[in-house]
Amino acid sequence: MPRKCPFVKGLMCGRPASYCAKCPERIKSGQKTLIPINPTTKKTVTNIDISAVKVTCPYCLYTDYITRFYMRLKSGRISEKRFKCPDCGEVMRRDTLTKRMTVEEYAQWAYELGKHFWSRVNFSKFKRRLREMGISKQFWEAYKKAKSEFKDQYEEYLDTLYEQLKEEMGYSDSSSTC
Repeated sequence: MPRKCPFVKGLMCGRPASYCAKCPERIKSGQKTLIPINPTTKKTVTNIDISAVKVTCPYCLYTDYITRFYMRLKSGRISEKRFKCPDCGEVMRRDTLTKRMTVEEYAQWAYELGKHFWSRVNFSKFKRRLREMGISKQFWEAYKKAKSEFKDQYEEYLDTLYEQLKEEMGYSDSSSTC
């Protein structure tokens, strides 16, 4: 039984819906395909041994192979999205665990998380591992810089908010008696 073509208005097609992926009418209409039309195109597959990748927990700075961070689900399978640190027990997303950051970016990230970060950190262990990695001074300088930048931005924000409020209330500098 003929059916309407989803790509060309008014065209009736007698082929099954599975043919639409390689239909010439689809290609003529300008719709892009994710699968290459030419089956002779060679595919290159690169296998990366994920078990050989070393990662560092962002909360306690424990470093080990990613396989040690795997988290089992109730079904018995290994989670692809969430990982658990074997040292501190914190659960995090894969993106958080595998994110590549410089020490400055890490300090900025830690400051932006604020209480959420520090409530998950064992501070004495964190300080010790920072020293062992040799990045303690660099981390704390970057952390203090991020903190001061935030304070400066917040003060600017309050100043502009104050000026807007004065304008809305009708106050001007010449009429103030303070």
